[in-house]
Amino acid sequence: EYMGTAHSSPRKAMDAPHFDDAQRLRILEQDAYADSAKLRDQCSDFVNKMSQFDGLVEAFVNKLERRGQAIEQAKLQAIGQRLRMQGEEASKARRKKELEALVAEKQRELERFAAESESLARVVAQQEALLEKLNENQA
Repeated sequence: EYMGTAHSSPRKAMDAPHFDDAQRLRILEQDAYADSAKLRDQCSDFVNKMSQFDGLVEAFVNKLERRGQAIEQAKLQAIGQRLRMQGEEASKARRKKELEALVAEKQRELERFAAESESLARVVAQQEALLEKLNENQA
C-alpha cells in the first residue's frame, strides 16, 4: 500500500508522471521522491549499523568462547592437581602406615633380642658360677 505525504494523494503520485526541476522524468512527486530517498539512506545506514553490530556480537561471542575454553582448561588443571594431591596424601598415609608397621616390627625384634640377651647373660652367669664351683672343687 502506498503511503503518500500530507501534500499528495496516492492516486496523483501514481497517475501523473512529470519532470522535476532538473528535467528528469519522475513518477513520484518531488516530496515523495525526497521521502523515498531519505528512507533509502536511513535503511542503508540501518543495514550498515546492523552489520557493525553483528561484527561486534560475533567478536564478543568469540571472546566469550575463548574465555570459556580458558576457564574450562584451568578447571581441568585444578581437578588434576587436586587428584594428584589426593593421590600424594594417600601415598603418604600408606607410607606412614608401612613405616609404623616396620617400627613396630623392629621394636618387637629389639624386645626379643633384649630378652634373649638377658637370658644369655643369665646362662653365662650360671656357667661362670658352675666353672668357679668346679675350679674350687678341683683345688
